[in-house]
Amino acid sequence: RYSINLSPDAPLQPMGAEGSGSGVALSPDGLLLVYIASTGPGTKQLFLRRLDQLDDAQPVAGTEGAFDPFFSPDSQWIGFFTPGKLKKVSVLGGSPITLCDILVPLGASWTDDDHIMFSSQFRQGPKRISAAGGPVEDLMDESFMESQGFFAVLGPVVLPGGRNILFTCAASLLMEDIKIAVLSLESGQVKFLLERAVCYAYVPTGHLLYGQAGAMMAAPFDADTLEITGPAVPVTQADMELHPLYNFPILFTFSREGTLVYVPGSEEVSVARTLVWVDREGNEELLAAPPRPYSYVDLSPDGTHVAVLFTDPQNFFDQGDIWILDLTRKVVTQQRFTFDPQAFYNPMWTPDSQRV
Repeated sequence: RYSINLSPDAPLQPMGAEGSGSGVALSPDGLLLVYIASTGPGTKQLFLRRLDQLDDAQPVAGTEGAFDPFFSPDSQWIGFFTPGKLKKVSVLGGSPITLCDILVPLGASWTDDDHIMFSSQFRQGPKRISAAGGPVEDLMDESFMESQGFFAVLGPVVLPGGRNILFTCAASLLMEDIKIAVLSLESGQVKFLLERAVCYAYVPTGHLLYGQAGAMMAAPFDADTLEITGPAVPVTQADMELHPLYNFPILFTFSREGTLVYVPGSEEVSVARTLVWVDREGNEELLAAPPRPYSYVDLSPDGTHVAVLFTDPQNFFDQGDIWILDLTRKVVTQQRFTFDPQAFYNPMWTPDSQRV
């Protein structure tokens, strides 16, 4: 076991509202680590580091605003989401390539036959697209989604042979309604495997990796019969970073060779921030607004209102909405400005302070 020190100029971005997966990804050959770095207030970008060298991680051009990175099976490409898009970029450099439009990023994986399985919309099943681009194929009947009352399908993972897909499904925002299931692409049938658990991956040792009750677990799994064949055991006793609401490990990645990279747990689980006025001398004055996970703040030119993005920290699926804060009142009032399930970013006022 050893520590990987990241450059202080490109620290790991804390888990935020955008995206459902991890902010780090390890290439299948175990030589490359890509992660989402904070590059300034409200900004982020993918950074790539070679683990067989001592050099600092380097920014991946054109990946500003990226989240949920993942590698191709040959370790030569990085897939990722940006607001409204699914993209890929070569590890050798060059401009990112847009593959398709999305609504909400809900996880993706790259298959051995050079397709990308992904989820990108609430109340719809997983989808498939060629890694070279092209039409998007729906893999689950919407009538089945409705019959099961599924609110979301997350993080599809293709099993060896490409005939079955592991995924996490949620009928509500409660942990007791979140399950791991497997979909047969040949029959369209779904089989439920575990309750109160989140699927991570299937590994070549023949194990299903999943998060449950504050731990990363591994259970022996037969990829042919689609059965869990034995008791589960913890993957590591290490203190891992946990989701603040659902209590399963986050911010980790692993290679096909068995290397695990994870972010150690921290005591700070809140992402709530406060808003302050700052004068030209650097003096701060706290605004009478409640702490929230604020980001993308823009002050109206007349100084009376603030447009700001924040999410519901108790809602795992919340992609964030823009709110308008009225600074003219003694106690700052907040009015919701957007209501769409699609994520919003970077609010900006018009010069007359009348529109956003």
